[in-house]
Amino acid sequence: MHLTSIKNLVVAIFLILVFGCKKHKPVDCSETMNGIAGRYKITKIESVSYSTGSAQDRTTILTACQRTATYIFRTDGTATYTETGSCSGSGNGTWNFSNGNFNASFNSGHPILAYPTVLVSWDCTNLALITTFPTVDSNYRFTLTRF
Repeated sequence: MHLTSIKNLVVAIFLILVFGCKKHKPVDCSETMNGIAGRYKITKIESVSYSTGSAQDRTTILTACQRTATYIFRTDGTATYTETGSCSGSGNGTWNFSNGNFNASFNSGHPILAYPTVLVSWDCTNLALITTFPTVDSNYRFTLTRF
């Protein structure tokens, strides 16, 4: 190998090591408002039988505007629902999470996530929430994906 080739190889390896390794800051995945706060899209809605627990996908009930909308839940308890393009159902509101209960309230817009819900699961990317109305045949389970 020529000396120039070796120098180029050493420089390439150095650049890969310096710029190729991104340092990720730790992500808070706790079941708290700080851990859950972020930007989300609803990726699934299911109807869950109250008596049997069986689920049926109902994502098709979402309008095109609701499927592309973004929910932003901030650590200070404020929330934004934003529809894109020619959609006109955006709004602002509040949210809170305490003792496994997740509640969002918007003063306008057409957000589908407007029911009191309970946390089903949270893996730092997917947030699953379910309504708990025992007087109905089924409840809605919402899956929101953080991006």
